[in-house]
Amino acid sequence: MKKRLAAVKAATDDDISDESAGAARERKAAEAMARRHAKIEKIKQENAAMRQRLEAATAKTDDDVMDEAAGAARATMAANSKSRKAKAAAALQDENLLLSTKIAGTAPKTENGDR
Repeated sequence: MKKRLAAVKAATDDDISDESAGAARERKAAEAMARRHAKIEKIKQENAAMRQRLEAATAKTDDDVMDEAAGAARATMAANSKSRKAKAAAALQDENLLLSTKIAGTAPKTENGDR
């Protein structure tokens, strides 16, 4: 019985590719693919033109503050801050050296009170 069921073939012709409708379907698919490729090519050209425009663009405003009075003031303030930080670091280093010398010179106190 299984052999008979396995050998059953469809009596309906469902292969559309051998008819005029199948040919029309293939033609429409080819036209759609051509439109898609044309659209992709158009987008590539637009992107290239936009990229070229963006690369050629220059800034219209002067955003370099260092060539003005504010830039000079900023540089002066930065130099003052740097020297102030250097002085503070030197003072901290001196204080740390003093404390480490004091700690190194301190004798330990034992439990029975001996030094």
